[in-house]
Parts: sequence; C-alpha cells; structure tokens
Amino acid sequence: MTLVAILSLLIMIFLLILFFVIWFWINLSNKSPYYPSIVKKIQSLVDDKEISISANTKFVDLGSGDGRVVFYFAKLNILQADGIEINPFLSLLSRFLKTVLRLKNVKIYNKDFLKHDLGCYNLVYMFLIDNQIDKLLEKIKQEKKNSEVIVISNTFQSSKFLPYKKVDTFYFYKI
Repeated sequence: MTLVAILSLLIMIFLLILFFVIWFWINLSNKSPYYPSIVKKIQSLVDDKEISISANTKFVDLGSGDGRVVFYFAKLNILQADGIEINPFLSLLSRFLKTVLRLKNVKIYNKDFLKHDLGCYNLVYMFLIDNQIDKLLEKIKQEKKNSEVIVISNTFQSSKFLPYKKVDTFYFYKI
C-alpha cells in the first residue's frame, strides 16, 4: 500500500469513528432514543378506519426519526405531512429520502418539537416516553386552532389525559 492509500484509509476510519461518537452523544443527550415505528402497524390502523384521513389532514410526527411514518402518511395524499426530529443525522437522512421519494407535501424540521407551533395540525403521532407525552398534550391543547386534534401515542400513555380509545399498542387522544 502506498502512503496516500494508508493516509486515506486512516482518515476514513477517523471520520467513521467521529460520526459514531457524535451519533451516540446526540442520542444520549436526547430524552428519547431512536426507536423506529413499525409502519405496517400504523397502516393497519388506517386500513381498519381507526385513523380517519382526508385531503385536508395536516399530520405531524414528533420525533420522526428516519421519516418512515411521515412518508407513509404523505403517500395517502393528505394536505401536509411534517416530521420534527432533533437528531441532525436523522433529519438529514429524512430530507434525503424525501427528495428521493419526490414527496412534495413533506417538510422535515431539525428542531426540538417543544419549540415548534403544533396548533396547525389535526393529526399528531408520537412514539415518545411517558414524561414527554404530558408536556406535548398540554402544549397541543394550548396551541390548537379551534378544531379538534387527534393525537396517537405509540406504546406510552399520558398520566394526565385519558385516551378515548386504545387499539393494539396505540393510545388515541382528542384535544
């Protein structure tokens, strides 16, 4: 091997290690780890009419990760499908996949969802741990604009708000 090839290999190894160090640091500093949703379970909720979708639906996935749930809803031809993800690597991946899939009704935000105005959405999905759900439901209640908001929480439920129904591992709230 030549010196240039060895240096290139060392630089690539260094960058890979740096990437993983930053990735783990971001995941440890976040309150919720990245744990992707199973889209087939969400698809069955839509197919069974547990979630009503219309052309006027404005959907947001809080902690959208790689965007798989956002992309699924966007393909249902709804008005708007947004994802909010604090991890810059995952939001960058989501933006890349959005471009590849050519989805025009999708926006991916790289920010803390507690700092995003949630009042314009009428369908909210989250797969977050318990202590964040109460804060978010209260935030949605304060910010909503005159219409009812359906909030779907995967696996975890609120300690302050009562769900109006539970299907499989999903808790449904009307705010």
